[in-house]
Amino acid sequence: MSMDTTINKNTLTSMVTEQLRRDILLGVLASGSRVTVQSIAERYNTSALPVREAIQILTAERLLESNPYRGATVCKVDEQFISNIYDILRSMETLIIESIEGHWNEAIRSEVVSVNREIATISTQEEVAKKFNTLNRRFHDPLEQFCKNDRAIDLRQKYHHYITILVDHGRLHSLERIQKAVAEHETIISALDSGDMHQVRKAYHLHSTAAKEELFWQLANHHSF
Repeated sequence: MSMDTTINKNTLTSMVTEQLRRDILLGVLASGSRVTVQSIAERYNTSALPVREAIQILTAERLLESNPYRGATVCKVDEQFISNIYDILRSMETLIIESIEGHWNEAIRSEVVSVNREIATISTQEEVAKKFNTLNRRFHDPLEQFCKNDRAIDLRQKYHHYITILVDHGRLHSLERIQKAVAEHETIISALDSGDMHQVRKAYHLHSTAAKEELFWQLANHHSF
């Protein structure tokens, strides 16, 4: 097999996996429904191999439950599922932020303060769509750069991707939420200034909890539950 063929195969598998992941998380494929390699291949107009690999990947992620000889069943994506995701995210983010202890300095502080000020200037839903996710990542990345726990980072990235899929599907953060996030970021900065890691963990906990509560509000108002 040539390198180009391998790359194309891997790319197709990734594309099918991501589309299937999105369809599960967004309820396009209903919780409890049965899917087969054939039905998904027909749905996405693709061959069986990338679908089979996608089903294996999403079974490992527990978005699908494999049933030998009967395809797979879509796992339940409900309020409890999302609450569990946020619990894991909060735990991983708390673990990751602990790595900044001993590294917090004026250069990092200036960087994140500047980014947070830019977030504070967001004043329209169009700007939320274009800017917020990127700016929010630019705020958090400098604080998390010292973490050497690759497993924690991988878990955080995986579950944060789930949340991003849910939030970005026509459920933009409200402008009120943006301003609250700015205030929460300021609390994180103040906690880091204090050098008290208990206060830093508490600030991250409150930040994550507020984001979860807003997503629940968005989902309820879009009749997703």
